[in-house]
Order: sequence, then structure tokens, then C-alpha cells
Amino acid sequence: MSESPHLYDEISTVFADRVSTADLSLRVPACPGWSLKELLAHQVHQLQGWVDGSFPVDAGIDALVAAAPEERLKASDAQSLWIEQGIAELRTVPAGELLDHWRQLVDLAPSGILDALLPDAAVHLFDLLGALGDRSLREQPVVAEALRFWVTMADSRLRALGWQGLQVQLDDGPVLGAKTTDVIVGGPGFEALRTLTGRRSRSQAEARLRLPAVGSAVDELALYGWRETALDE
Repeated sequence: MSESPHLYDEISTVFADRVSTADLSLRVPACPGWSLKELLAHQVHQLQGWVDGSFPVDAGIDALVAAAPEERLKASDAQSLWIEQGIAELRTVPAGELLDHWRQLVDLAPSGILDALLPDAAVHLFDLLGALGDRSLREQPVVAEALRFWVTMADSRLRALGWQGLQVQLDDGPVLGAKTTDVIVGGPGFEALRTLTGRRSRSQAEARLRLPAVGSAVDELALYGWRETALDE
């Protein structure tokens, strides 16, 4: 790692600070199947998988950008199975041990691994903060850093379906994505990040559109699909 803290390092530090004083049985509205303890276990398992080589990299990539929707679904299912198995293995490990192990992994991991995991870790950090009713950090650099990745992924999926790509017009930052496009999402960086990562309902996502988009274009914005109910954080 470089001498200056990596953004992933900062995420893990904030995450650990919040989790250490929280009720770990609390459910996570953005990830309704998980408790805070399971959300923590996921962070540790993800990084452990990258460090020891067990992370299903091919499935992870195909789930994001495979040309055919059915290929993405198959890859996503494989990745989800790996995630759930990892969480199950860590579910009974005391939180203090998980946090210590996570810290050791962060110190050990090359910056390239931390780069790869940062977009997902940033999303889950805000899942945690949302569960705690904490509205902090929404204008921090981690939002823009993660958003650039998720814009690129959504843009790739849209192009695979014949659309011109995705453009995100931020109220509080630059224009991201395609220069010429037929799908435009607008709003604050935090809301754009939550939209592109499926933390909003379809109607909430449609309210962010600055050009009319229908059918597959809207549905491809969120990798894992839209929530059935609105989530206001």
C-alpha cells in the first residue's frame, strides 16, 4: 500500500467504527436479507477471497458486463452463492474477531485489490449508514470514486442492448459517462450512486431520468434489479 491511506482503508475504518457500537442484529433496509453482522461478514469475506484467490473473478466480471442478460444472470447467481456461503461461514464468528481480521487483510492487501473492491465497499458503507440513520459522508470523495465505476458498468450493459450508453449529470459534480446518449440520469452524486446500484425502486429511478427511457434501458441501470418498495435514506 502507499503511504497515504487508500480510500478502501478509510471505508473500512469508518465501517468498523460504526459497527463496533451498533446492534449487530439490526436489519439492513438496503440489503433486506442481511443484518449488520452479516453485512460486516460480507466485507471480510470479499477481501479474504481476493487475497487468497477464492473470489470468483470471472463470475464477478460477467455479472457486470456480459453481453447477454442470461449470461449476466447465470454469473450473478454463481457469485451470490459464493457470497452467501462465505457469510454463512462467518456468521458465528464474534464481531471483534471479524474486525481484527479485516484490519489485517487491509494491511496485507496490495493497492490493486483494494482498488477492485472499493466500488462495492463504498455501496455497502452507505447500506450500513442508512441502517443506522446516519446521513454523513455523502459528499466525500468515495462517492465520486465509486460512482465512476458503476456508471461505466451500466453504460456497458446499455450499449450491449443497442442503446447509446449512459450519461450521469451530477448536481454537485461533473458529467460522467457517454458524451452522446439516449439515457441520462441526474441528481446528487449520492442519489446517482444509490440508483445505479439498485438501492431505489423503479419509480424512484425513473424520477432521476432527464431523458425519457423505457423498458430495458431503465431495467439495465441497476445491476441487481430495482427494489419492490421505495427506499428513502
